[in-house]
Amino acid sequence: NHLTQLDLSQNTELKQLWCYQNELTYLDATGFRYTYNDDDYSQHDKPLEIYYYDHIQDRKLQTLKINKALRDYGEIKEVKTKTPGVCIKVYDDSHNEFCSNYSFQSYRYGPDRERDYDKAPLGNCISALVSVPDYYFRAELKERVFHDPTVFWGNSLDSTRTGGITKLDLYISSTRSLKGIEAFTELQALSCHQRNLLSLDVSQNKKLKILHTKCPYLKSLDVSKNKQLLALWCFGGSLGQLDVGANENLVSLVCDHNSLKTLDVSNNRHLVQLWCNDNPLTKLDATGLYKGDSNDRKKWSELTKLSEDLLDGEKYRRLRIYSNSKEGGITKVKTLRKLMINKDFKDHDEIKRVKRNSPLCKTSVFLSNGNPYCLDYNPLNQGCDQH
Repeated sequence: NHLTQLDLSQNTELKQLWCYQNELTYLDATGFRYTYNDDDYSQHDKPLEIYYYDHIQDRKLQTLKINKALRDYGEIKEVKTKTPGVCIKVYDDSHNEFCSNYSFQSYRYGPDRERDYDKAPLGNCISALVSVPDYYFRAELKERVFHDPTVFWGNSLDSTRTGGITKLDLYISSTRSLKGIEAFTELQALSCHQRNLLSLDVSQNKKLKILHTKCPYLKSLDVSKNKQLLALWCFGGSLGQLDVGANENLVSLVCDHNSLKTLDVSNNRHLVQLWCNDNPLTKLDATGLYKGDSNDRKKWSELTKLSEDLLDGEKYRRLRIYSNSKEGGITKVKTLRKLMINKDFKDHDEIKRVKRNSPLCKTSVFLSNGNPYCLDYNPLNQGCDQH
């Protein structure tokens, strides 16, 4: 015939559908839910025929809607093979969308051995495929995380396989990009030690609670979308700026050995640990750091459960503004000109060290409610020039 559209969404008792040799651009076959095996029928009595041999008019199809029971039938694969541009949408029995763009792609275990198709579906949802362009990141996921090369379709990861993964430790130093990490939406702890990594996007990892990076060339890091973050350890990088204003649940921040000139943790009212030594800081607002309450201790307890080795056993070191190393730690802190702290820390040894090594630094002390306690404090004699 000359049909251009055909809607069979309400024909749920349909047991046979032949609609080939039309000029269809749209076919809704979601009513066809009959389960059958392609091998049980000859070419002349198959229940489903959408394309027939090589009739050119069949290849105008742009949209095909099917029930999920049909998604691995040979006829559906033939439609996609002969019309690669067709959009195949898959629905369940309640007509809820199961997949917005379904496709087929061959699997291989290796260069010479075909995948066993009996153990896996022939198709997948393109909307569930996430690109992982970096070879070394793909290799680490295949070998150390999934232990299964079939999670990839070419360079794309099947994100439906990532649901149960809450922790990732990535160590292959040759990795240049972690693009594809957004597929791990259940991730709670991420640790990455990639020497060549320049940037990291964790905006889609909304459940992240621990982020640990040690990447010497990491220049940018955006954690504004990670509201549940408890610990951010991004030391040993090349960060020129770091904004943690949106991370109100942050308990521990370790950002030493970067290139930070300013740092503001005034909005991090649950912070109980701050290490920012070996940065060329000129201004540090550490008023968010205070002794903490029972709720903060609970957060710290949760943090220790998520990470067994909290910073190499130095988990009780609360504040570190500069290191004792001779390789620039004290020299860098001499750049500090403005330091704001909570009253709980006004007599901390680290504050005194800052004053000794950076006498030009003006230290201001504030109460936990944000009101000023002393605007020009000298921790060496505990004197206050201005209240």
